[in-house]
Amino acid sequence: MDEVGKSFSSTAKFLFGTELAPLAAYVQWLERGLPFAIVEHKSRLSGKQVFMVPHPAYVRIMGNVADIDEALEVGKKALNEQEVESLSLANAANALAGISTTSPNIVWRENFDTAQSACYGPTQHCYRIAFSWWDKYCSCSYDVRTCSHVHGCSELDDCNFCIKCHQSSKLQRCFEVDESSNCSDCYFCHNVENCHDCMFCFNAKNLKNAIGNAQYPREDYLRIKKMVLAEIGARLEKDKKLPWDIYSIGARKS
Repeated sequence: MDEVGKSFSSTAKFLFGTELAPLAAYVQWLERGLPFAIVEHKSRLSGKQVFMVPHPAYVRIMGNVADIDEALEVGKKALNEQEVESLSLANAANALAGISTTSPNIVWRENFDTAQSACYGPTQHCYRIAFSWWDKYCSCSYDVRTCSHVHGCSELDDCNFCIKCHQSSKLQRCFEVDESSNCSDCYFCHNVENCHDCMFCFNAKNLKNAIGNAQYPREDYLRIKKMVLAEIGARLEKDKKLPWDIYSIGARKS
């Protein structure tokens, strides 16, 4: 976890000008709002921890899980002839109890230093990721692909150095951005495309140095950005979380 923890700290430094550590102190905030976050259950066979995703496909088997190696061993067992002859749909749950334990996990190809994760690969230096593929230095994320240095994110493709971004592609150094593409250095933006150095922008394209969809001289933009990031950094250092996200800021007030 050391390497992914360093990635989180350096990514926070890029985004807020403040290094945040340790990663463990921010896990609850990073996982807040994810479609699915990693949960832990005990193996039915050994009592050891099994990490899984509470996806609807898996919820009903949560009390009947094992890790991958244990599931392979269970696969070597079989019903005897008498048990097969007496098998019916009515008694199947009980009759198959000895072989029906399974692992809710898929680990594909080679992985290095990936921990407390489920359904992933190939990966390097990842922590608490799920349904994620071809990633490195990622944590507390769901369904991120070909990404690096992303934390608390979901449903991203080809993104780097992002925190709390969702349903987007080709983002660089973004925070609280969703449903967007081809953007860099953006904060609290929704449905933007080809925008760079923007804050609080919605449903816009091709903006630069913009706040609330209005473009500013570079010096004015940087002055306001500095104030916003100072507050974000200070709150995260103190509280280990923020009271706002792109969804609360974008919500309509009655």
